[in-house]
Amino acid sequence: MTTSDVLEQVCALTYGDAAAKREMAGGFLIRLNLRLGEEFDLNNALRQRAGKGALAAAPTLADGEEIPYEPALTRLLAYALAGDLFAEEDETGMSNVYRERYEQGRQAIAPVFWGQVGA
Repeated sequence: MTTSDVLEQVCALTYGDAAAKREMAGGFLIRLNLRLGEEFDLNNALRQRAGKGALAAAPTLADGEEIPYEPALTRLLAYALAGDLFAEEDETGMSNVYRERYEQGRQAIAPVFWGQVGA
């Protein structure tokens, strides 16, 4: 999935037209890159669970670039960003719904490691 794909999803969730997309695009990449930094450890845990090596650093992406995160996490990014970007204009409460969907999705995919404590 690319940064452009996520922006398209955010626009669909926020009922944005072409003009709204252009307006949203200015702050979108900044917010996306911040979110990728926040989710860096979760992504590496998902990679570990899948038997993949960890990424060395959180990416800073430009428009149209591929997001190098696990698909389970990238599928949730639009909900987080729609919740953030839609909050100012939201009179319906949908931004909170999107944030909640994101948090529930995060919890559903978060790996749980069981082990013996102490010894």
